[in-house]
Amino acid sequence: MLEDADRAKQTITADGDIIRADLIDGLRFKDVKNVTARNGVVTELWRPEWLGPETQPAHIVYATLAGFCETNWHCHKRQNDLLFVVRGLIKIAFYDDRDASSTCGKLNVFPFSYVRPTLIAIPNGVWHALKNLDGQEAAYITMNDTAFMYEAPDDYRRPPGDASLPKPF
Repeated sequence: MLEDADRAKQTITADGDIIRADLIDGLRFKDVKNVTARNGVVTELWRPEWLGPETQPAHIVYATLAGFCETNWHCHKRQNDLLFVVRGLIKIAFYDDRDASSTCGKLNVFPFSYVRPTLIAIPNGVWHALKNLDGQEAAYITMNDTAFMYEAPDDYRRPPGDASLPKPF
């Protein structure tokens, strides 16, 4: 029976670095370290040298995700997103729908947690959806490189089961 089983893929190095292979073009990650202080924990969310000054946030939103819930797929034509999970365990799916991209049609899915903080850079044209993997409320910070336009949002959505996008979870 063991001969017919699939061997698990390597997901972490001996130094503890997470392996995220075969990524969508432009999707970037910066693993951040929690700093234990005398009175709690400090976690930086963004620095210009991490992913480049072009990722500078112009609009920042704190959002929660109820237990075991998932978001719609959503995408932007112009703005780029930075995402940072600050509470709970959230699986995030990314789908490249950009015709000119070398990874058009690729799906990436990764779990994220406040325990191992990660800044995620999502280029425009890449769909993304989030799922809370726990029964408790989770939370994340979204930082956009352009301010939200209330009259004409650069926010396009499709439901989780939409047949035009892959099943994310």
